[in-house]
Amino acid sequence: MFEIKTNKEYQALLHEIEMIKDSNSREEEEILRLMDEIDEAKKSLSKKEKEVVILLEKIEVEKKTIQEKMTHDDAGWSKQKERRETLAKQLESKLYRLYNTLREKRQEVSVVRAIHEICQGCFLNIPPQTFNEVQKNDTLIQCPHCIAFCIGMGMESRHEGTCSGRIHRRGQSGKPWEAGAGVWITDENGTEVGEVSRYLGHKTNNEAEYGLSCLGWRKRKRLGGHAVRVFTDSELIARQVKGIYRVKDMKLRALYKTVIQSLKGFSSFDIESIPRELNREADRLANHAIQTGSSGMAEKGGNRRGRDGRSS
Repeated sequence: MFEIKTNKEYQALLHEIEMIKDSNSREEEEILRLMDEIDEAKKSLSKKEKEVVILLEKIEVEKKTIQEKMTHDDAGWSKQKERRETLAKQLESKLYRLYNTLREKRQEVSVVRAIHEICQGCFLNIPPQTFNEVQKNDTLIQCPHCIAFCIGMGMESRHEGTCSGRIHRRGQSGKPWEAGAGVWITDENGTEVGEVSRYLGHKTNNEAEYGLSCLGWRKRKRLGGHAVRVFTDSELIARQVKGIYRVKDMKLRALYKTVIQSLKGFSSFDIESIPRELNREADRLANHAIQTGSSGMAEKGGNRRGRDGRSS
């Protein structure tokens, strides 16, 4: 055993003991800090585990939804294949052989839409005269570039419902006019499923018509529509949306693009211009909007019937 003989040795030993105590104290503090970090890490891990459980539950719900949709789509696809086979029997054999040849060469795509003088199969311009013939849908016309059969906007006869729109305007000569929009929406049986009465403020006639178009189609889409036929008393808007007329006004082009973008959510659509007297319900809603002004915004349809004052 170490024997202390002098005071100097005793002081040195005391100093060494103090150093050891300080070192132990620092190590204890470090241990406590690490223990606190471990506790925080455990809490964070527990929180993350709960988030993972919630996320996995959401994934399972989404997975189930996707599987149900796939099952529904597969059933729809099977029905469409059966319908195609039934219709194929009604075609001339020569035409049906050409159709199948095009399907093989074009990876199952032989019939495409023609929109704004552009074939949606090869995305090349179609001559204006040919495009006008396509829009009539009187006969089958092939794209001069990719040889696919082109159809116009109104070729598909089955629609899930209609969307009728009407604009009312009032004002004094030389000043901007106020505009009110009315949209009346029905299902395939002609039963009303929704309506919108909206005050649009001061707009030109074409600005109001395009605003009305966006309003109606967005509302129809929220009600669950996938295929729709639109009625408007604006022949200009109908022809511009179909691509028969070009939109030359720079200000209207942005509105036109918005309208075309809103149509991408539909599997098919058609638009027709009709006389005002055949558009009475939409006319009534538009008149109501212009009479009540900005306080007259109203909407009807969806999960809850009645006017709720929400904007569309």
